Amino acid sequence: MRIKEKIKLPLYLLKGINTSIPDPLHSFLPKHQDQFEGRGVRITHGRAIEHIARSAYTTWLRNLVAFEQSGLPTEYFSVGEIGPGDSFSAGLAAMLTGADQYYALDVVDTALNFPNGKILDFLVELFGARTPIPDNVEFPKHRPRLNIRGFPKHILTDERLRRSLAPERIERIRSAIERARDPSPSQEKIRIQRIVGWYTREVAERYVGSMDLIMSTAAMEHVDDVESTYSTSALLLRPHGIIGHAIDYKCHDTASQWNGQLTYGDRTWKIIRGKSVFFINRYTHSLHLEALAPYFDLINDDRYVRSNELNPGDLAPRFRHIPESDLVTSESFIIARKRPESH
Repeated sequence: MRIKEKIKLPLYLLKGINTSIPDPLHSFLPKHQDQFEGRGVRITHGRAIEHIARSAYTTWLRNLVAFEQSGLPTEYFSVGEIGPGDSFSAGLAAMLTGADQYYALDVVDTALNFPNGKILDFLVELFGARTPIPDNVEFPKHRPRLNIRGFPKHILTDERLRRSLAPERIERIRSAIERARDPSPSQEKIRIQRIVGWYTREVAERYVGSMDLIMSTAAMEHVDDVESTYSTSALLLRPHGIIGHAIDYKCHDTASQWNGQLTYGDRTWKIIRGKSVFFINRYTHSLHLEALAPYFDLINDDRYVRSNELNPGDLAPRFRHIPESDLVTSESFIIARKRPESH
């Protein structure tokens, strides 16, 4: 481990130890990012709601363009999202372009924290105005990056939007938001379903083959069991269903280098995590590809690279076998199709 990492290590250890310290002292000590506590961020003031709507609009349209560029369908009527966070925003964007069903797949139940009805209103305005996809200046961290400008009219035609933005349909989506407060399965055609603990076999078997697409944005780096997440996704998807994941492999403020989390041994990492409800799983890009390979055919592998500051000797023993490409891959956007024999 490098000198710089050793000097700062006590700070990262203290963050983990602080997960066991109750308030009010907990609030005054260094701590991990708020969302790791599993209670959501809950910022609902000011322009936060409009920002969330624009972010979801950006995410969903970038996904659609990436699917189209990969020769895949752009109409998905049943969409699941891993790690929706504090709102249904990305799912609402999908519903406003034709999806009838949205499944919020999470380990914590925070997706009702934000006023989803207001987010819906902002999204209706954005789609109705055919707002150009917000660029990389406004959302520099959004993946995939696209070299396109304007609104994707070749995908979201006037006829398609006429159907998906019909006033009666919007009201049915609004009603689905209210019904989503009841976690029990809904039989409505247009519905939003919260599924906490979706990754367990017992829960997943209730929804076998119910989804056309499962997507995520900066969530797959947080799942504790990556292999199970991909296998369960295959179970939930219909034949030839699609996954689209934007994955962030950086340290999330647990190390001094962007990939410094790979230098910690398992015991040290356990202390750093502490009692966080969820954390980062330290899976590298190649490990994700290995985990999805038994169930999916890779369609698109968009990697985002940055310089590596680590030497092979800096790595913890469990990471010394990873390819050098993992040490420069900070993010990726993966698209894959379920194999017909996967279940």
